[in-house]
Amino acid sequence: MAVLWLCCAPQVGRLLDGLERLGLTDSTAVVFHGDHGWKLGELGQWCKETVFENDARSPLLIRSPWIASSVGRIVGEVVELIDVFVTLADLSGLTGAAVPLPPALEGKSLAPLLRGAPANTSAAAFSTYPRWKQYDDHGHCTRPYSEIEAIALSVRTAGWRFTDWVAWDAANVRPDTTRVLASELYDHAGDDGMANALDGFEITNLATSTAHSEIVAALRARLGRNFGAWPARGNASTLATGGLL
Repeated sequence: MAVLWLCCAPQVGRLLDGLERLGLTDSTAVVFHGDHGWKLGELGQWCKETVFENDARSPLLIRSPWIASSVGRIVGEVVELIDVFVTLADLSGLTGAAVPLPPALEGKSLAPLLRGAPANTSAAAFSTYPRWKQYDDHGHCTRPYSEIEAIALSVRTAGWRFTDWVAWDAANVRPDTTRVLASELYDHAGDDGMANALDGFEITNLATSTAHSEIVAALRARLGRNFGAWPARGNASTLATGGLL
């Protein structure tokens, strides 16, 4: 069994034709994904420099021919791209006592979902994006960490997207979660991710609504548990003069 991992490959058809020609189609797992989404004018914006749904959500397709129940299966669980490696290791048989994965490895295998396991409605996906100034000119690849002014910490669950924009602690090269600059809460109930959902679910910010204060508190706590393990400066100091993301 082999693995073919495609990330926004412009030659997908040729690669799949190659598998067919070599007789490897039925023994090769194929994953196709993007590393981010894209806006084409939705919410009056262009490109990808936010944590809105259209930027943070990306395509993910997994083909595992020997799992018959996976054929044509659409899964509604919130998953992350950090799950891809673990999933491929699982599908390749590279897990278990014989070949243990590193204990610090993040992500979970999505193979159970391919086999028909029910979606975990409490699952969450996390995203982050920095802001150097009010309008990013896409020059962030060459800007140092020290020039970051704020950073978005965002969590997406089955029903909600919550984002805290927090100050950036340049001295310690990490977000300062004690200094929340702004917050966003959007209700995604009924969002199926299809074309008619591109604009409508992130128009009304509910973060300051008293009726949603418990939801804000719960999602902020999830942000804290996820991003609280930000690398210590000793691990990140080599990045202090480099770009981010």
